[in-house]
Amino acid sequence: MSEIESLKTAFSANTYWAEWSTLIVFIGLLGDILVILIFDLFDREKSRWEVLLAAAASLVITVGVYGEYTFTRKATNASLQLQAKSEKEIAELNKEAADARFAQAQLEKDSLVLRGRLQDVGKDATLANVRIKKADARIAELKVEAKTSGQKIAEANARANEAEAHIAAADEKAEAERLARVKLEKSLSWRTLTEEQLHSISVALSAFKGEKIDIFAYRDEPDAMVLSMHLGLALGGSFISRTPGTLPPLTFRRNWLLGWELDPEANRGKFEFVPAAGWIVHHFTVLEFSRIDGTGIEVETTENADKGDVEAATTLVTALKAANLEASGPTPILPCTFSRPTCDARDRDVRGIDGKIGRPTSPIELTILFRPPPSE
Repeated sequence: MSEIESLKTAFSANTYWAEWSTLIVFIGLLGDILVILIFDLFDREKSRWEVLLAAAASLVITVGVYGEYTFTRKATNASLQLQAKSEKEIAELNKEAADARFAQAQLEKDSLVLRGRLQDVGKDATLANVRIKKADARIAELKVEAKTSGQKIAEANARANEAEAHIAAADEKAEAERLARVKLEKSLSWRTLTEEQLHSISVALSAFKGEKIDIFAYRDEPDAMVLSMHLGLALGGSFISRTPGTLPPLTFRRNWLLGWELDPEANRGKFEFVPAAGWIVHHFTVLEFSRIDGTGIEVETTENADKGDVEAATTLVTALKAANLEASGPTPILPCTFSRPTCDARDRDVRGIDGKIGRPTSPIELTILFRPPPSE
């Protein structure tokens, strides 16, 4: 322990015991006053003035001792605070001095580094001057070469412009051919329904569950057969793909009587049945028929159709149009009578999709008409 620390410890200890000694004297004087007031006041040998004066003197001494204790303690506290602040300031001054010494050492170190760098800069400047001279010589050579290559650049630019003109003409021709091909493919592509179209039609017509419909497709039109089957999936029952995110195409085969029919072996395992709108669907192939003019899909109602059937047919046309299909109707099929020889009755030569000869009986009939011919 240093001498300063020993003195601080002694000062604290002596101050502590001095305060307690003063406090003990104060307590003793209070006891003396009590003795005077209790015993001497009733002593007949002492006069009351003598007792009171002695008690007053003792009280004054007590007050003085208490004041000494109080102010000595405050002075001691103030001294301790001053000592603490002085030590703090001394510590801060010592830290600043140490920082200043460290900064001075760092500056001296940086000065040495800068001197070394200045020497390196001088060497680099000499090397840079040599390189500048070489660069100037190379620039002079390049200027000479630029004069001779200017003509070559102009010739190259002319050839590039000519090539760009040929490329632009070729691109224009290719784009025209692409648009023509897309237009032709669109006019020749088979009409099918995507999974989104199947779903939208099923949801729109599910309110008419149990409704009956006959779907007709021409025998020699495979496109109509495919669309007929897809509409049947949306209305009667949905055969969804067993491979999520894909819609495998239906496979048909040639039949000597019907022309085209589904190939059960080729389509096996591609789909699984899921109930759709819940309609009762019958598929027919039209063998011989005076074809209806127009394209797209024609929806009609028979004379047996009631109000609910007409409403279902109307909703069907709306759903087909919402699925971006060309559809018209519903149009009523007027029966022939004696008073109305001109009517809409048609003698359809039809076969069921299973090959059996059937008779259409549903109140709603849907006929898939021809596609428009390819545009020129």
